[in-house]
Order: sequence, then structure tokens, then C-alpha cells
Amino acid sequence: MNHYITLLKAQPLLRRLSLIQLIAYFGAWFSNVAIYTLLIQMEVSPFVIAMTAALHFLPGVLQAPFSGVLIDKVAPKKLMLGLIVLQMLATLPLILVDNSTLLWLLFCLVFIRMGASSFYFTLEMSLLPRILDSNSLKLANEIHSIIWSFAYTFGMDISGFVVYLVGVKTAFL
Repeated sequence: MNHYITLLKAQPLLRRLSLIQLIAYFGAWFSNVAIYTLLIQMEVSPFVIAMTAALHFLPGVLQAPFSGVLIDKVAPKKLMLGLIVLQMLATLPLILVDNSTLLWLLFCLVFIRMGASSFYFTLEMSLLPRILDSNSLKLANEIHSIIWSFAYTFGMDISGFVVYLVGVKTAFL
């Protein structure tokens, strides 16, 4: 654990990226619980729930062949900021989805949001080898795995309580 703390203290950029990653992942898992709770409340079919789950991963699959080329051509800082803003802008309109006639909107927003999230992750992982030596890179990858696992576990856990207590729409906000 001390190795991680030492690395984060020594690498302010890694520290900032890790904090942003923690917040973004926590928010993503948090809103995913709200999305699936909304689908259950709307009493949609299991197929719709499965389709929504697939839309969480489809953007990453579609981006894979060309993401590296785009990452090399665009300034990382501006692109990362734009992707985070896009994720927020694609999450907020989820409050408008309140019946099954608006599933198309939910699908589009999930696809856009997860596309931005997937691209952000790819961009962030491509930056680490540029700023870290091989030993530090290994530790940074471990830190990011810990962040993902922590955000997944506690983001889903806490959001379950919050969605239950305050409702889906408030959770999206």
C-alpha cells in the first residue's frame, strides 16, 4: 500500500487522473443502478434489460479499431475534458425517461455515455506509459484496478440505498 501512496505523491498528474477516474467510475456505477431500477419500475421485458446491458459494452467494441488513431491525433487534455462533459450531458437527460415509449432515448443516452466513458478509459490508459517508467506503470495499473473494483463495489452498493431512498430521478442528478 505504501508503494501506491508514494507513487501518487510523486506523480501529481497520476494523482489527478486517479481521482477523476474514481469519481467517474463511481458515478457510472451509481447511475447504472438507477437505470436498471427505472427499467424494473417500468416493467419492461427481460429482453429490454438485456439490450440495455449490451449497450453498456457495445460502444467499446465499436471504438476499438479506430480509437488508437484518434487518440494519437487529438490533444489528450481537451479530449478527456470533452469526454467527461459528454458523459455528464448524456446522464442528465435520463431524468426525462419515465415510460417505455422513451426507451429509444434511454438507449441512445446509454450508448453515448458509455461510448464516452470507454474512450476516456482508453485515452487515460494510453497516457500512462508516456508519463511513467515501467515499474511505476505497473503500480499505476494496479491503482486503477483497485479504483475500478472499489467504485464498482461501493458505487453499486451505495447507489442501491440512495435510489431506494430518494428515487431514480434524483439519483441521476
